[in-house]
Amino acid sequence: MTQVKLQVLYFAMVHLLLLVSKVAGIRCVQCSSLKNPHCVSGKVPPSQCTSIDSGANFCVRYIGKLETGRIVYRDCSERDMGIRCMSKVTLNNETVRVCVTTCSFDGCNRESAEAPEFPASAQATNLQLLLLLLPFFVAAASMRHLWEWDTF
Repeated sequence: MTQVKLQVLYFAMVHLLLLVSKVAGIRCVQCSSLKNPHCVSGKVPPSQCTSIDSGANFCVRYIGKLETGRIVYRDCSERDMGIRCMSKVTLNNETVRVCVTTCSFDGCNRESAEAPEFPASAQATNLQLLLLLLPFFVAAASMRHLWEWDTF
């Protein structure tokens, strides 16, 4: 082959690879601390966003903080939600604060969610946390705005 044909072939292959990588989508950490305790530290490998999240271009990390513990949920998202938090007082007069962080490169939602203000000795049971935070995660996942969001 001539030099020009090799350059054209190389150019076409590079563009094809770039196209395939964009079609393949983003790779995000996908876990819940209710099922995987390593989800809190972010020590879970990212995986390809598939099925309903196949059009995802963003990774998200939700951190639900209670007076008695926390839940961490990491997943794929088709929408950039920025960095936002919301607070709600539950029926038990406990304040729940849920924060979401959005990012846009492979594995970017691996950052640790551990913080000293929530010691392990003060954690609620997983079932209590799930019942308290489930409405927040369902609302966020369906992109419905049930509460006012404020900038974190």
